[in-house]
Amino acid sequence: MKLPEFITELAPIGAVLKAEETGEAILAGEVKKRNARTLVETADSEGLSQWEADYGLPNGTGADDTLRRGRIRGAMTGGQTLTPERLSAMAVNVAGADTGKIREDFDAYFVELAVLKTGKLPEKAGMEALRQTLEQKKPAHLEINTVPCAVLPLERAEARYGSMLDILYADAPPLP
Repeated sequence: MKLPEFITELAPIGAVLKAEETGEAILAGEVKKRNARTLVETADSEGLSQWEADYGLPNGTGADDTLRRGRIRGAMTGGQTLTPERLSAMAVNVAGADTGKIREDFDAYFVELAVLKTGKLPEKAGMEALRQTLEQKKPAHLEINTVPCAVLPLERAEARYGSMLDILYADAPPLP
């Protein structure tokens, strides 16, 4: 109910209403912050600490939030067989890639996982989270090598690796 203006201008009533508005704004901000903690993507540092505790992970306070989110998402996957589809999905969910491509060598118990992101390389923290997650999930006999890759949709693109500069053209062979 809205009070008439002449009543809200009275000193005690106006002060109480102003304090009430301030309290409501503070409460709304606190509710928004607490609700954001219910999702890994929007959780603040304290919320990430709660997620880490829920999944039995070491508290990563002070570490990069991208790494922490990746480790939590990796823990959420549970114990499942690492099929090519599963590895590709982990590249997307844990490392933040657009897709993951798999190359398998059954005889050598080796898998190469190319983590592909359009226009740029995946973030280092996401790649580290993926490596840590795979290290926990993979069987002891299997070696998994993760390779960060950038998909460059240009006709011509320059890529620097170390001190070498490569120029790639549209007719370059596609990635496996």
